Amino acid sequence: MASGGQYQGPPQSVVGGTQLFSMGDYQTDSGIRVLVFNADITSMEEDAIVSSDTGSLEQKGGVSKAIAAAAGEDLVNEAKQYVKQNRSLKMAEVAVTTGGNLRCGKVLHTVGPRWSDFKDKAECKQRLADTVFKCLEVASQQGLTSLALPAISSGTFGVPEEVCAESYLSALNRFDRPLETTTLHRILFVDTRDSMTAAIISAFAKGLSAKPDKVLRVVLVGKTGVGKSATGNSILDKTEAFTEHRGFDAMTQQSLLDVKLTPDFELQIVDTPGLFEPLNSADKKDTINKIQKEIIRSLALLMPGPHAILVVLRGDDRFTPAEVSVYREIKELFPDLQDYMIVVITHTESDEVLKGLLNSTKDPAFKQLLTDCNGRVVAIDNRSENKQFQANQLIEQIKGLKAANKGNHYSNDIIMRCYNLMLTTNRSLEEIKQEVIAGRVEALRKVYDDPETKTFFQNLVAKFCTIL
Repeated sequence: MASGGQYQGPPQSVVGGTQLFSMGDYQTDSGIRVLVFNADITSMEEDAIVSSDTGSLEQKGGVSKAIAAAAGEDLVNEAKQYVKQNRSLKMAEVAVTTGGNLRCGKVLHTVGPRWSDFKDKAECKQRLADTVFKCLEVASQQGLTSLALPAISSGTFGVPEEVCAESYLSALNRFDRPLETTTLHRILFVDTRDSMTAAIISAFAKGLSAKPDKVLRVVLVGKTGVGKSATGNSILDKTEAFTEHRGFDAMTQQSLLDVKLTPDFELQIVDTPGLFEPLNSADKKDTINKIQKEIIRSLALLMPGPHAILVVLRGDDRFTPAEVSVYREIKELFPDLQDYMIVVITHTESDEVLKGLLNSTKDPAFKQLLTDCNGRVVAIDNRSENKQFQANQLIEQIKGLKAANKGNHYSNDIIMRCYNLMLTTNRSLEEIKQEVIAGRVEALRKVYDDPETKTFFQNLVAKFCTIL
């Protein structure tokens, strides 16, 4: 990383002396902070956590059983006493007990809806939102400053993960209120399943704003020779941040991270050499393995995810079947990238030349590319005296794209899984990035060895090599 460009990592929660790092960091319109963690909720040190249970508070399954086991007999007996003195909880009601042996002060017990109990699934979704809202409201009435919630109704109660996530967002928007009118300033959603946390992040990214920061994370992708490295150098206003003209078979085979610092923003750029190239090596299996590890290394440098994916093409060359294949494989690695994509046309000296190029193209694949990026196309000639002006235009596009996405970065299921595996090493993202830059792989070992990620990347790279 360039000198002075210190990325501080995502927001943290300290658990028993161990730092947990959030998967997503958002805020409501009124400024209430909302965080998503892939973790065990029984380990959270918030003012209170929520236990999702049956009405009788039997704590015999799912998250309620885990919470009861960690809390001990005091919580179990107090819950039984509550039911005895009152009655069984109804859906969307909340009972409050002490936290027992947990690291939180209190536990809020509630009952979510069962998917199978509702013919009208929209009603089930609304009742789940009501349940989450009631938990937030009671937490505020109790004077709590922070609350951690599990993925209520997503387990044995059978509500689909995407429906759950949308219900949680609905509850947050309904609860949102000025900070001076509520003590609850920090809300956590916690689950151990990658798919569930990914669903929550996907929903929140559409409905909440990311917590403001000055960091812009950018990745350059495309074929060798299109000008990725030169474009990175122009954006950074440096001459040798990235070595130009290299492929995966060249001496330099690693993605690189460099940083541009200004008073207004910190721009982190990752250059990816030769990830989308045909294999020239005689040892195909060995090369596939190297490319697989290099993709993981690239993702590590981009964590927790890029704000912009720059697809780089040459303006003085036709859009060939090879470019079509490369773009197809970029979409395999970054599915649903459209909202985060900017097309950069190199060797193009002005906007007028770019306009002529775009108007003259008849290639349906290239037209589809322009549709996918929603018209976000920037010209740059990295050899001209005008390159810095064009680079500044590109930076403004990147800033505008981040703003349009409410400050949220790109993510997907496999990135989330890699991210979570890396963070289980108890290193911050800054520490992981510095280790990767230094050539150490300890922080990536769990990702390399994980069967699910290994299979995904092996299939992905094999597909690269077959198509190209």
